[in-house]
Amino acid sequence: IVDVGSERTSFCVVSGGSCEAARTVAFGGGHLARALARELSVTEEQGEALLAASLGAPLPEDLAAKASDPLATDTLRRALVPLVRELRATLRAWRARGPARPIAGLLLAGELGRLPGLPELLGAEVEGPVSPLALAGPAADGIPAREVPGYTLALSLALRGQLGGRAGRLNLRRGDLAYTRDFEHLKGRILRLGVQAALVVVLAIVGAGVQAWALSRQEAALDRALCEAEQKILGKCIDNYEVAVQTLKGRGTATAAIPKVTAVEVLAELTDKLPEGVQLRFDRVEITRDKLHVQGTTEAAENVDKLVSSLRGSRCFGDARSGGARRRGAEAKFEFSADASLTCVEGAHEPGRRP
Repeated sequence: IVDVGSERTSFCVVSGGSCEAARTVAFGGGHLARALARELSVTEEQGEALLAASLGAPLPEDLAAKASDPLATDTLRRALVPLVRELRATLRAWRARGPARPIAGLLLAGELGRLPGLPELLGAEVEGPVSPLALAGPAADGIPAREVPGYTLALSLALRGQLGGRAGRLNLRRGDLAYTRDFEHLKGRILRLGVQAALVVVLAIVGAGVQAWALSRQEAALDRALCEAEQKILGKCIDNYEVAVQTLKGRGTATAAIPKVTAVEVLAELTDKLPEGVQLRFDRVEITRDKLHVQGTTEAAENVDKLVSSLRGSRCFGDARSGGARRRGAEAKFEFSADASLTCVEGAHEPGRRP
């Protein structure tokens, strides 16, 4: 089916009641009218009148000579060449998608569907007859056969509207008239969004399961480590953590000497109390159960006094004292040492014990 309108031409290849190919190109009666106006040196309105006269419309008397001019007929034939070319390209693209099949017939529709000479131009591109589209039944009685091609597109849209939900909707609102506040653009995404949401839920469940499994393994490893420590210290394994801690803190037992503060915490306290802006390098840090001893180098001897003063402000190094500072060879550095009793460690008054 070839529907030639005012400014556009639509091609539709139908096989077995189904549309197998469809295409719209920018070509129509307006192109023919402008070609007549250009070749016959008339206005575009007069060119439209000449084109309408070729379709059977009344012709103004001042254009009678122009209409009988052989140049007008030749101009129309040349102006229809792009239409023939577009039909050939449409059929070539359709045949390239499947086995070669003949075109059993070509139906002409649109405002120029009954243009004289058009069937002869298009007949060379198809294997069957070329004829204007005709109606049957009650529609044929209501619309004259000569006017049927001009109503083809409107009739097709009306019939499609009568199909309702049995056929997909056509949205012809384009450009400034486009309507974007409905949910038509979401229909094709609902299934994809549903699949993605389901995948996210599955991944969340799997992730939670893996995390719970990893935590259970870590908890079991911690329980085994605690049990081994209890076996070494208490001689038995206590399942209840709180009971085990209370037992380890028990007074008058061998576990009473276990300190509450670890060497790591003492080192963290030392780091926190270092004076700001003072360059110190520790070569040795020794932490026993009741004593801190540090050795290192610094840029100036007074930096040792700053370090000792800063340590005395700590809850753990209240009696910090300097071991002196001396220049190291020809270098501009001083070697120093400092000591402090650990006053924040439980049982620090008992000498000779180490963590």
